[in-house]
Amino acid sequence: MISNKPIAILLGFALLPFGGTGATVDFNRDIKPILSNNCFTCHGPDEEERKAKLRLDERGSAIADRDGYSAIIPGKPDLSELIKRIAASDDDVMPPPDKGQRLTREQVQLFKDWIAQGAKYDVHWSYARVKRPDVPVASRSKWISNDIDQFILRKLRANGLTPSPEADRWTLARRAAIDLTGLPPSVEELQRFIEDKNPKSFERYVDGLLDKTEFGEHWAGMWLDLARYADSAGYPSDPGRTIWSYRDWVISAFNDNMPFDQFTIEQIAGDMLSKPTDSQLIATAFHRNTMTQNEGGTSDEEFRNAAVVDRVNTTLAVWMGTSMACAQCHTHKYDPITQHEYFSFHAILNNSADADKRDESPLHRFYTDAQKKSRRGWQDEVAQIDKQFASPQTAWFRGLPAWEKQFAAGLKWHSPKPSLVRSQKKSKLEILDDNSVRNLTEAGPDAYTIQIPLKGDTLSAVRIQALADEKLPKKGPGLTAGNFVISKVTADLIYEGVPPLKGKIVRVELPGSKPFLHLAEVQVFSGTGNVAPKGKARQSSDYADAVAARAIDGNTNGDYFKKSVSHTAGKGPVDWWEVELKDAVPINKIVLWNRTDGNVASRLKSYTVKVLDAKRNTVWSKEEAKHPVKNKEFAIGGPMPIKFRSALADYTQPNFSPSAIIGDKLTKDKGWAVGGKIGENHHVTLIPSGRVGIQPGAKLRLIVRQNYKGNKHLLGRFRVSTTDDNRIEQWLKIPQSVLASLGTKKENRKDAQQAGINDYYVRNVAVQTRDLRNRFASLKKQIADQKMTSIPVMQELAADKGRTNRVQIRGSYQNLGDHVKPGVPAAFHPLPKSAQADRLAMAKWLVSKDNPLTARVTVNRFWERLFGTGLVRTSEEFGAQGELPTHPELLDWLAAEFVEGGWNVKELLKKLVASSSYRQSSKVTPKLLQADPMNRLISRGPRFRATGEVLRDQALYVSGLLSAKMYGEPVRPVRPNLGLSTAFGRSNDWTPSKGEDAHRRSIYTLVRRNSPYPSFSIFDAPNREACTIRRSRSNTPLQAFVTMNDPAYVEAAQSLARRVVEKGGGSDAERFGYLFLTCTSRKPKSFESKRLQELLNEAREVYGADAELAKSMATDPLGMPGGNANLAELAAWTTVANVILNLDEMIMRR
Repeated sequence: MISNKPIAILLGFALLPFGGTGATVDFNRDIKPILSNNCFTCHGPDEEERKAKLRLDERGSAIADRDGYSAIIPGKPDLSELIKRIAASDDDVMPPPDKGQRLTREQVQLFKDWIAQGAKYDVHWSYARVKRPDVPVASRSKWISNDIDQFILRKLRANGLTPSPEADRWTLARRAAIDLTGLPPSVEELQRFIEDKNPKSFERYVDGLLDKTEFGEHWAGMWLDLARYADSAGYPSDPGRTIWSYRDWVISAFNDNMPFDQFTIEQIAGDMLSKPTDSQLIATAFHRNTMTQNEGGTSDEEFRNAAVVDRVNTTLAVWMGTSMACAQCHTHKYDPITQHEYFSFHAILNNSADADKRDESPLHRFYTDAQKKSRRGWQDEVAQIDKQFASPQTAWFRGLPAWEKQFAAGLKWHSPKPSLVRSQKKSKLEILDDNSVRNLTEAGPDAYTIQIPLKGDTLSAVRIQALADEKLPKKGPGLTAGNFVISKVTADLIYEGVPPLKGKIVRVELPGSKPFLHLAEVQVFSGTGNVAPKGKARQSSDYADAVAARAIDGNTNGDYFKKSVSHTAGKGPVDWWEVELKDAVPINKIVLWNRTDGNVASRLKSYTVKVLDAKRNTVWSKEEAKHPVKNKEFAIGGPMPIKFRSALADYTQPNFSPSAIIGDKLTKDKGWAVGGKIGENHHVTLIPSGRVGIQPGAKLRLIVRQNYKGNKHLLGRFRVSTTDDNRIEQWLKIPQSVLASLGTKKENRKDAQQAGINDYYVRNVAVQTRDLRNRFASLKKQIADQKMTSIPVMQELAADKGRTNRVQIRGSYQNLGDHVKPGVPAAFHPLPKSAQADRLAMAKWLVSKDNPLTARVTVNRFWERLFGTGLVRTSEEFGAQGELPTHPELLDWLAAEFVEGGWNVKELLKKLVASSSYRQSSKVTPKLLQADPMNRLISRGPRFRATGEVLRDQALYVSGLLSAKMYGEPVRPVRPNLGLSTAFGRSNDWTPSKGEDAHRRSIYTLVRRNSPYPSFSIFDAPNREACTIRRSRSNTPLQAFVTMNDPAYVEAAQSLARRVVEKGGGSDAERFGYLFLTCTSRKPKSFESKRLQELLNEAREVYGADAELAKSMATDPLGMPGGNANLAELAAWTTVANVILNLDEMIMRR
């Protein structure tokens, strides 16, 4: 496509007269831009589009003999076919009318002069290696602050101009603060600078700004545009992505002044460095900011390849100002980059392990610096408490003698002879004299059923002993190989042929988040009589006056409004109702009557009915999933399932946790096993979930399922025991060594045994150490529970899994051409011969001293941020289609300084900001406007609109709302309620953050590609779907609506008003002065104060007459102020504050 770019503007900066003057014509400056814009489409590098086999981008082709004529004959313009064609008026004119505009007479003359001077071709200016130019000595005047000014002054004088005066100190302070930190100076900082008369005061002020943490927060925003950073994956579904630690890495890198070469290498190939740190791995997320497609039915390979293409284009655009995208489909039309070379570069980035997967793998998990700090604090406190335990106080042992006595005797286990043993596979199970059971038949997966009689009135624990046996292979306790796997254990209490169970309490439990438990009636039958009405009812909470007693009042009507129903308040997690009977009586039936009105009967589902004895042990329970339509009858008796809450083993094979045997699922690869210690006795102890009561005649039935894959993992010999000892849980927690010591008489204990008892007692039992123990346990839990942060990172595929690399014809990943090897375009400097062409070599190549582009592109980018426009205006394009630098020698001097100075970003910025060129007033005169309309000659100070992020941060800062909190997960500040929802689930909807997170710096605002923060978009922020080298800068009426009416700015105005009223002084005039100093870094002019006074008076009148309007203006959306604030006065000042926040100097960076 032929560009319509006005060539005269480009050439104007060369400041050399056109044709026929004898002046030297420069190929890069004068000729190549015309060729690039008008001729290269048909006569350039792209062989597919090339006409007549003529290349005008290469001298050899241009001067070649073409059967008696040549396009260019050096020294002979009149014989050159090119001149004949571009000067023709007939059909042979070039370029053809349908391809572009014909050249002007001045341009034709330029070509004649150039050919007459020998038609010398030069390497494109930006592809030539940087050479430090001599600093011109334009003047010895006091205006010169550093070498930058010499270059600027020389260009100004060559154009008949002089520099503008230096801006006043108020303006300079504000300009530098906003440029370097994104925030205006505080009133205190401003006053200190104004009063500092030292000649180096401005440099010292700049040093202070560079040292602020706000510096990194501000400058990181520029880099995140380049990195296309977002907190979502993009494409239509746009799911969230946890990658914010990369944003934090960029902020830290700027604040730490990381050398730019290191900054580059760590982002491109941090994972390939020797022993990469967390920080270096996080840095590689630069190229994991690419979008991923998570919708079903899409091709992972298609979108993986799209991500690699994006990485190729982004890398060359960010570091080398080169647009490579054209060469994906065909050889570049304007720059010397072939499609083959494109895919050679593509091959370098095509070997990463990511593959457009939903899980974003590969991921790096790590603790953030904040987490590490918390973790170190917890660990230090744990160590301190541990020292206290190791040096116990005498008072801590007061209860030790009684505790020792309590645990001197061992647990009493009851191991009766089983009344029933059975194998599901009908293997022969033998009951031995010690009441253990032995199986000598290996029959694959099996289930043993064992039934034993119970003693006592409580079941505290069940123990399954796996016993070694000489008759078993490898001495057991498992069959065949000595090992076994118990997959699952279930248990029931059985009452067969015994009188009805006795109960003292009947209880109903309903779990849930808001479990409203309502009962019309609960009838408890002992024999034929309902004994519930004589009992005492209670419930977990009362709803209104629906007390527990309503469920035993004899009224089964079920209508809540007729006072027939009890009702809890639904506080959860388990609401309950119970009736305590007058006496413990045999219970043979329970009937529950449900609520009948309001269509809410279904609330009573997944509930449990229990019968408890006088000690509140459960003697019977029943879970019921369905709700009673009217009533539900429960017959008391039959098996009662026993649930276990913990399983503790003396030993367990790694990855075979005993807790699996009491879970809900039966699996083939989980359970309790003892591999590693076969041929020994082992045991697992099961603790019931609640207190289990036992009544005479009760039996315990266990079903031991062994379902492990294969057929060689059955129990060979085992025994089942029970205990009613209430010490069981404490006992199981005590180490065997301590138990052995407790079982030894005190007079026979060794010092080490007593020391072990003492240490255990202090750390686990002593009443005096309870608070310390609780804190110690809490800290340990915090350390164990602390979740690591994750981030997608780059990772190279293993050598044997590397991808094949081929040219993609017309850019299609499905239409493949020649094989290619990894490499870089021949137009640029080569990789070192010894280097393997991978990401690390490419990263070092980017910041090599031989690289002609990276330093130029980078210093130009920083210049652009400070001066509004780069020395090369087309900061995204340093190739043939880009503009020439206005100050080429200055650009090269800055690039050389940057590299030779160690790629020091802060030092570069200080040079730029400390220059007199930067410090000029931005006021423009008619003469300057005519001579330098776009300020390309730097004839005045920079003036341009601030970004949406800076405007929001500034408003929050001056209003006192801005949070100083740094780093962490993205936040969602308030934004206009647009009444819109996202298409792929509510997780994408915008729920404003609370507290200080609502007012954090804009850098931390959630970036969702499909739904960017509205006010940022209106001020030209990109959606970060792709790399943005240079933001456009528009000015639209919609922007005014944002700064006046967006809730973020209304909040700022309300808070600023409160700040002014509280701190601004007693008079209106003092408050106007405070407002201006805080917001604009200057004092108000008299006419400004006068107009504000008129506005304030009018606002006072309006809001004083309308209390509701005043309340709305002063509090919505910020909220009510504290104390007895005058809302009408605050509303009036809010109006004034809103005006100040919308002043031109608040919007424009002057």
